[in-house]
Amino acid sequence: MSVGKAEQGADPFRSRGMAAKQTHWTLLACSYGQRRKTGVVTFQLVERSDQRLRVSGQFERGGIRIQLAGAGQCQTKQLSDRRSGAQQCGQRPIGRHAAMLRAQQHEARQRRPFDRSMERGRPTHCPDIIVADVGQHQMWAAQRYRSSSPRGFITSGGLGAMGFALPAAVGVQLAKPEATVLCVSGDGGFQMNIQELATVHRLGLPIKIVIVDNKYLGMVRQWQQLFYKRNYAETDLSDNPDFVEIGKAYKIHAQPLAEEALTDFPLSAETGDLLDRFLKSSEPELLVFECAPEANVFPMVPAGAALSEMMLEED
Repeated sequence: MSVGKAEQGADPFRSRGMAAKQTHWTLLACSYGQRRKTGVVTFQLVERSDQRLRVSGQFERGGIRIQLAGAGQCQTKQLSDRRSGAQQCGQRPIGRHAAMLRAQQHEARQRRPFDRSMERGRPTHCPDIIVADVGQHQMWAAQRYRSSSPRGFITSGGLGAMGFALPAAVGVQLAKPEATVLCVSGDGGFQMNIQELATVHRLGLPIKIVIVDNKYLGMVRQWQQLFYKRNYAETDLSDNPDFVEIGKAYKIHAQPLAEEALTDFPLSAETGDLLDRFLKSSEPELLVFECAPEANVFPMVPAGAALSEMMLEED
């Protein structure tokens, strides 16, 4: 949302010494507070000359009545044909929706053991920076990892750049030699830049590499399952190579982690110790997670749907 040129006529900002002539404003922030059927909206506006003005207002009969700070005048902006924010919030309580979403995610995590490995608390040593590839593992890592520092989660976003994680992790580790860098990749994206294991070994970079091996191009497979009646095409990776042996061929310590080891949560002491040793190692490490082939990412928004139509679980 943005605010364009100031309306011509009376200048409500003149009392603050601001010229009305072609004044431009950019909306920086908007916070909303809920009180049953009434709401309060707070805007912070900044002029191009960096002079600041705070504007507050409240919902009133389907519109927003904005009282300009220090100006003694007000403007009313209608919400066109939409219901007022107060009415919308009254019919869809935010707290109830969030609680339902958390419950659905908790239930879904029982079918996605990889999610639980991303929870803080176990292992005791957590990575400083996570670099994610592209796919379902990217979504799971973003949902479950709680970054504690700026730029602690690095991803290619929505570019769909499969193979991004491993070479990006090499760059991150070179730039942050003291940081614990965790590279999270899928069995499909990892094979697009698998040769960078040679770079990791040659430079002695202590990158921790996790491969989520579900024997599919998981993100595409999920769409084929949910919207194309499981007509799977060009997504089957059941003939994957042995990633553990490939890691060893590059002289990188590698080991598998069975799905059963992540069934219980909190993780068992044995599994927690394994993950701690993996993350604390001063050498490159490769860990291959076995993942259920048809584990899905939720919530998700189908193509062309509104956010209110997001899927919380498989129908």
